[in-house]
Amino acid sequence: MVDPRGHAHEISGGQAWLIRSGGMQLKRIVEKGEGCSNLVIALNASRLSPALANMLGHNLPGPMRVRRLNLPVPGRAMLTALLDQRTDPAAILRKEGQCLALLGHALEEVAAHPQQGSETRNPCLLVERISALLCERLAEPITMTEIEHEFGLSSVTLNQLFRTRTRETVFEHLRRLRIEAAERLIRQTDRSFTEIAADCGFSDASHLSNVFRKRFGTTASAWRRAGKQNQ
Repeated sequence: MVDPRGHAHEISGGQAWLIRSGGMQLKRIVEKGEGCSNLVIALNASRLSPALANMLGHNLPGPMRVRRLNLPVPGRAMLTALLDQRTDPAAILRKEGQCLALLGHALEEVAAHPQQGSETRNPCLLVERISALLCERLAEPITMTEIEHEFGLSSVTLNQLFRTRTRETVFEHLRRLRIEAAERLIRQTDRSFTEIAADCGFSDASHLSNVFRKRFGTTASAWRRAGKQNQ
Protein backbone atom coordinates (compact mmCIF):
# COMPACT_ATOMS: atom_id res chain seq x y z
CA MET A 1 0.00 0.00 0.00
CA VAL A 2 1.25 3.51 -0.84
CA ASP A 3 -0.02 6.47 1.18
CA PRO A 4 -0.48 9.99 -0.27
CA ARG A 5 2.98 10.95 0.99
CA GLY A 6 4.53 8.22 -1.13
CA HIS A 7 5.40 5.94 1.78
CA ALA A 8 5.01 2.24 1.03
CA HIS A 9 3.65 -0.23 3.58
CA GLU A 10 3.72 -3.96 2.85
CA ILE A 11 0.57 -5.63 4.17
CA SER A 12 0.74 -9.41 4.12
CA GLY A 13 -2.18 -11.80 4.18
CA GLY A 14 -3.87 -12.32 7.52
CA GLN A 15 -2.70 -9.07 9.08
CA ALA A 16 -4.72 -6.33 10.75
CA TRP A 17 -3.74 -2.67 10.35
CA LEU A 18 -5.01 0.59 11.79
CA ILE A 19 -4.65 3.49 9.34
CA ARG A 20 -5.56 7.10 10.06
CA SER A 21 -6.12 8.41 6.53
CA GLY A 22 -7.52 11.84 7.33
CA GLY A 23 -9.91 11.36 4.41
CA MET A 24 -7.05 10.97 1.93
CA GLN A 25 -7.03 8.17 -0.62
CA LEU A 26 -4.79 5.15 -0.36
CA LYS A 27 -3.26 3.29 -3.29
CA ARG A 28 -3.06 -0.47 -3.31
CA ILE A 29 -0.36 -2.11 -5.43
CA VAL A 30 -0.68 -5.77 -6.39
CA GLU A 31 1.96 -7.59 -8.40
CA LYS A 32 0.82 -8.84 -11.80
CA GLY A 33 -0.66 -12.32 -11.61
CA GLU A 34 -1.32 -12.13 -7.87
CA GLY A 35 -4.70 -11.92 -6.19
CA CYS A 36 -5.51 -9.62 -3.32
CA SER A 37 -8.58 -9.11 -1.13
CA ASN A 38 -9.08 -6.91 1.90
CA LEU A 39 -11.73 -6.31 4.51
CA VAL A 40 -11.82 -2.58 5.22
CA ILE A 41 -13.85 -1.12 8.09
CA ALA A 42 -13.94 2.68 8.21
CA LEU A 43 -14.56 4.62 11.40
CA ASN A 44 -15.48 8.30 11.59
CA ALA A 45 -13.64 9.50 14.70
CA SER A 46 -15.97 12.49 15.07
CA ARG A 47 -18.78 10.08 15.96
CA LEU A 48 -16.85 8.51 18.82
CA SER A 49 -17.32 9.45 22.44
CA PRO A 50 -15.03 12.33 23.54
CA ALA A 51 -12.91 9.93 25.62
CA LEU A 52 -12.28 7.57 22.68
CA ALA A 53 -11.70 10.44 20.25
CA ASN A 54 -9.14 12.00 22.59
CA MET A 55 -7.40 8.66 23.03
CA LEU A 56 -7.06 8.21 19.26
CA GLY A 57 -5.98 11.79 18.77
CA HIS A 58 -3.23 11.34 21.34
CA ASN A 59 -2.01 7.92 20.16
CA LEU A 60 -2.42 8.47 16.41
CA PRO A 61 -1.38 12.13 15.99
CA GLY A 62 -1.87 13.32 12.44
CA PRO A 63 -3.14 11.82 9.17
CA MET A 64 -1.55 8.76 7.60
CA ARG A 65 -0.36 7.27 10.85
CA VAL A 66 -0.07 3.55 10.08
CA ARG A 67 0.18 0.81 12.66
CA ARG A 68 0.15 -2.97 12.49
CA LEU A 69 -1.99 -4.60 15.16
CA ASN A 70 -1.40 -7.88 16.97
CA LEU A 71 -5.08 -8.69 17.32
CA PRO A 72 -6.37 -11.71 15.39
CA VAL A 73 -7.99 -10.94 12.06
CA PRO A 74 -11.46 -12.32 11.32
CA GLY A 75 -11.63 -16.04 10.75
CA ARG A 76 -13.35 -17.69 7.81
CA ALA A 77 -16.61 -18.11 9.71
CA MET A 78 -16.88 -14.40 10.51
CA LEU A 79 -15.95 -13.36 6.98
CA THR A 80 -18.56 -15.70 5.54
CA ALA A 81 -21.17 -14.18 7.85
CA LEU A 82 -20.14 -10.62 6.97
CA LEU A 83 -20.17 -11.29 3.22
CA ASP A 84 -23.32 -13.41 3.00
CA GLN A 85 -25.11 -10.66 0.96
CA ARG A 86 -28.08 -10.58 3.35
CA THR A 87 -29.59 -7.10 3.63
CA ASP A 88 -32.60 -7.64 5.89
CA PRO A 89 -32.69 -5.45 9.03
CA ALA A 90 -31.71 -8.26 11.40
CA ALA A 91 -28.69 -9.24 9.25
CA ILE A 92 -27.56 -5.61 8.96
CA LEU A 93 -27.75 -5.24 12.75
CA ARG A 94 -25.73 -8.43 13.21
CA LYS A 95 -23.06 -7.27 10.74
CA GLU A 96 -22.82 -3.87 12.41
CA GLY A 97 -22.24 -5.65 15.71
CA GLN A 98 -19.46 -7.78 14.21
CA CYS A 99 -17.74 -4.71 12.78
CA LEU A 100 -18.06 -2.86 16.09
CA ALA A 101 -16.45 -5.83 17.87
CA LEU A 102 -13.47 -5.69 15.48
CA LEU A 103 -13.12 -1.95 16.01
CA GLY A 104 -13.35 -2.45 19.76
CA HIS A 105 -10.44 -4.93 19.70
CA ALA A 106 -8.35 -2.43 17.73
CA LEU A 107 -9.12 0.50 20.04
CA GLU A 108 -8.46 -1.62 23.14
CA GLU A 109 -5.03 -2.55 21.82
CA VAL A 110 -4.12 1.06 21.03
CA ALA A 111 -5.38 2.26 24.42
CA ALA A 112 -3.50 -0.44 26.33
CA HIS A 113 -0.28 -0.03 24.35
CA PRO A 114 0.16 3.42 22.80
CA GLN A 115 3.68 2.60 21.63
CA GLN A 116 4.00 0.50 18.49
CA GLY A 117 5.14 -3.04 19.22
CA SER A 118 4.71 -2.85 22.99
CA GLU A 119 2.03 -5.56 22.87
CA THR A 120 4.66 -8.27 22.71
CA ARG A 121 5.96 -7.13 26.13
CA ASN A 122 2.59 -7.75 27.77
CA PRO A 123 2.39 -11.54 28.23
CA CYS A 124 -1.25 -11.54 29.41
CA LEU A 125 -2.48 -9.60 26.37
CA LEU A 126 -0.37 -11.73 24.06
CA VAL A 127 -1.85 -14.96 25.44
CA GLU A 128 -5.35 -13.50 25.08
CA ARG A 129 -4.68 -12.49 21.45
CA ILE A 130 -3.27 -15.90 20.54
CA SER A 131 -6.19 -17.64 22.25
CA ALA A 132 -8.62 -15.46 20.30
CA LEU A 133 -6.80 -16.36 17.06
CA LEU A 134 -7.06 -20.06 17.90
CA CYS A 135 -10.79 -19.69 18.56
CA GLU A 136 -11.23 -18.09 15.14
CA ARG A 137 -9.29 -20.93 13.50
CA LEU A 138 -10.89 -23.92 15.25
CA ALA A 139 -12.19 -25.36 11.99
CA GLU A 140 -9.05 -24.60 9.99
CA PRO A 141 -5.56 -26.11 9.95
CA ILE A 142 -3.01 -23.87 11.67
CA THR A 143 0.71 -24.36 12.18
CA MET A 144 3.11 -23.10 14.82
CA THR A 145 5.05 -21.39 12.03
CA GLU A 146 1.98 -19.29 11.21
CA ILE A 147 1.57 -18.29 14.85
CA GLU A 148 5.29 -17.45 15.14
CA HIS A 149 5.06 -15.26 12.03
CA GLU A 150 1.85 -13.57 13.19
CA PHE A 151 3.19 -12.57 16.62
CA GLY A 152 6.92 -12.28 15.90
CA LEU A 153 8.05 -14.71 18.60
CA SER A 154 9.59 -18.19 18.56
CA SER A 155 7.62 -21.31 19.40
CA VAL A 156 9.77 -21.78 22.52
CA THR A 157 8.87 -18.31 23.83
CA LEU A 158 5.18 -18.70 22.95
CA ASN A 159 4.92 -22.09 24.67
CA GLN A 160 6.70 -20.76 27.77
CA LEU A 161 4.21 -17.90 27.97
CA PHE A 162 1.28 -20.29 27.64
CA ARG A 163 2.62 -22.75 30.21
CA THR A 164 3.15 -19.93 32.71
CA ARG A 165 -0.41 -18.60 32.34
CA THR A 166 -2.49 -21.60 31.29
CA ARG A 167 -0.34 -24.62 32.23
CA GLU A 168 -0.67 -25.70 28.60
CA THR A 169 1.36 -25.35 25.44
CA VAL A 170 -0.19 -23.43 22.55
CA PHE A 171 -1.41 -26.58 20.83
CA GLU A 172 -2.58 -28.21 24.06
CA HIS A 173 -4.69 -25.08 24.50
CA LEU A 174 -5.98 -25.40 20.93
CA ARG A 175 -6.94 -29.05 21.47
CA ARG A 176 -8.84 -28.11 24.62
CA LEU A 177 -10.68 -25.31 22.83
CA ARG A 178 -11.68 -27.72 20.06
CA ILE A 179 -12.97 -30.48 22.33
CA GLU A 180 -14.86 -27.97 24.52
CA ALA A 181 -16.49 -26.45 21.42
CA ALA A 182 -17.43 -29.94 20.19
CA GLU A 183 -18.83 -30.85 23.61
CA ARG A 184 -21.10 -27.79 23.59
CA LEU A 185 -22.39 -28.60 20.11
CA ILE A 186 -22.99 -32.24 21.00
CA ARG A 187 -24.85 -31.28 24.16
CA GLN A 188 -26.84 -28.34 22.83
CA THR A 189 -27.64 -29.30 19.21
CA ASP A 190 -28.79 -32.24 17.11
CA ARG A 191 -26.14 -31.71 14.44
CA SER A 192 -24.38 -34.77 13.12
CA PHE A 193 -21.01 -35.75 14.56
CA THR A 194 -19.51 -35.38 11.07
CA GLU A 195 -20.61 -31.73 10.92
CA ILE A 196 -19.42 -31.03 14.45
CA ALA A 197 -16.06 -32.65 13.74
CA ALA A 198 -15.57 -30.45 10.66
CA ASP A 199 -16.54 -27.26 12.52
CA CYS A 200 -14.23 -27.98 15.45
CA GLY A 201 -11.08 -29.00 13.57
CA PHE A 202 -11.24 -32.78 13.81
CA SER A 203 -10.40 -34.86 10.74
CA ASP A 204 -13.65 -36.86 10.89
CA ALA A 205 -16.32 -38.16 13.25
CA SER A 206 -14.14 -41.12 14.26
CA HIS A 207 -11.32 -38.78 15.31
CA LEU A 208 -13.77 -36.71 17.33
CA SER A 209 -15.19 -39.84 18.97
CA ASN A 210 -11.75 -41.09 20.02
CA VAL A 211 -10.72 -37.75 21.50
CA PHE A 212 -14.10 -37.38 23.22
CA ARG A 213 -13.85 -40.82 24.85
CA LYS A 214 -10.35 -40.06 26.18
CA ARG A 215 -11.46 -36.70 27.58
CA PHE A 216 -14.85 -37.60 29.09
CA GLY A 217 -14.64 -41.38 29.52
CA THR A 218 -17.74 -42.03 27.41
CA THR A 219 -18.87 -41.91 23.81
CA ALA A 220 -20.22 -38.75 22.23
CA SER A 221 -23.54 -40.50 21.57
CA ALA A 222 -23.93 -41.52 25.20
CA TRP A 223 -23.03 -37.99 26.31
CA ARG A 224 -25.72 -36.52 24.06
CA ARG A 225 -28.35 -38.99 25.32
CA ALA A 226 -27.46 -38.23 28.95
CA GLY A 227 -27.71 -34.52 28.30
CA LYS A 228 -31.19 -34.86 26.83
CA GLN A 229 -32.37 -36.97 29.76
CA ASN A 230 -31.22 -34.27 32.21
CA GLN A 231 -33.03 -31.45 30.40
